[in-house]
Amino acid sequence: MDFADLKTGDYTHFGASRTSCRTAGLVPANGLIYTFPHACGCYVMLRGFIALETSPQTAPVDDDQRLEKGAAFGVKHTGSDSSLTGWPTYRRDVARSGSTGEAGPTKLNRLWSRRVAGEVPESVALEWSHHDANSLTSPVVAQGLAFAASSDQHRVVALDAETGESRWDFTTGGRIDCPPTIDGGLCLFGSHDGWVYCLTADDGELVWRLRATPRDRRIVAYGQIESARPVMGGVLIYDGLAYFVVGRHSDSDGGLLVQAVKPATGELVWAEPVTGHEGVPDVLTGGKGTIQLASWEVDAKTGKARSAGFERLRGGRLGLLNAAWAKRPIAIRRNLSEWKTADRPTGQMLAFNEAATCGYRACGKISTGNGQMSGNAVLFAKAVSGKDWSVEMPNTARMRGMVVAGERLYVAGNLYGDEKGKSAINGVRAYNLADGKVLAEHAIEGGLVHDCLAVAGERLYVSTQDGRVICLGLK
Repeated sequence: MDFADLKTGDYTHFGASRTSCRTAGLVPANGLIYTFPHACGCYVMLRGFIALETSPQTAPVDDDQRLEKGAAFGVKHTGSDSSLTGWPTYRRDVARSGSTGEAGPTKLNRLWSRRVAGEVPESVALEWSHHDANSLTSPVVAQGLAFAASSDQHRVVALDAETGESRWDFTTGGRIDCPPTIDGGLCLFGSHDGWVYCLTADDGELVWRLRATPRDRRIVAYGQIESARPVMGGVLIYDGLAYFVVGRHSDSDGGLLVQAVKPATGELVWAEPVTGHEGVPDVLTGGKGTIQLASWEVDAKTGKARSAGFERLRGGRLGLLNAAWAKRPIAIRRNLSEWKTADRPTGQMLAFNEAATCGYRACGKISTGNGQMSGNAVLFAKAVSGKDWSVEMPNTARMRGMVVAGERLYVAGNLYGDEKGKSAINGVRAYNLADGKVLAEHAIEGGLVHDCLAVAGERLYVSTQDGRVICLGLK
């Protein structure tokens, strides 16, 4: 989208939006610019019917009115424990490795199933699905509880990890696109209402909430009311601080803003705009004294810019939370959803530890006639030292989850594609990490959400598209 000032000749390019192909173009009306849905695979932009205006950001980031203290404010925070067992955050750790040294279950028997997300109007559910997002987040497990967030219903739910019984739930004013992070007895997460929340993990009492967006302005997005600058990608706990990202796109509404606060109090430590990162926000990663958002990297303590390396996991141009590759072939053709980290192999999904990198690579061959993929997909394990292995799958198979636990690799999704005569179309499968031998398999009715797995206490936890958390293990 390009603008030219007719008086001065100044030329401006706006990279956050464009109109659809083969239409009349942009529509100026009512003091706004209207754009229309598109399927552009060349650039990462905001999608859907969009109305745009010039709206400067005026509120200061350090406004002391942004922090609200809850009834549990002042609760003792024990601080991060690097030896903490379980699966306390999205993809388990600050590197988002999707792996744990704990052993996973040797058998995949269903121990319990609990529905945590109710039905919403179909139009609302479809709006969010078109955003390539989950109705239920992936699970996290810590302190004897399993946590997940019902996105459309703005609700975080805590279940007893042993029995699946509901322990507490908490509702915010907007969608939640990433599971909470559990740290030192606290439960932290961001919401599309523009706030970051901190609760007590054991009973869900509010410790504090912080309005992360500098300006409290609301719009309608994906069928619901949201902040113009939502908190996206969850909360990262690293080096004694909590970090989160605010904004929809680096070129819209003042761009993206990363903030760091003290977990126990919500006190702002630093806030820095994201520069040099083109596109949508992604999940933050941490390590070696820095935090990183794709190609943007800063010092974890100060927020000052550091030279970005390529060691951290990144989710292509669409981000780790986006599942476009499973829905739109163009996302594979344009490598929009290719996960990569350091010099490891790439794929549409990865899980890795010091010994090996496991991944799923959807077929990259596209037939010239109808744009459909041809050839087989590959599930693989690349060992640092030892035996590599790979398993071919139909190009219609779709992996929805992948984790490494001890000496096993667990994958979940549509395992057989459209192959006839198979009983487990959607399900979970366990492989021997050393040689790729299938150890167990469990069918799951209905679909699975993107990045749906977590392992803790020799149990496997699975999030489904119909709003359930399922626990699998040895009876």
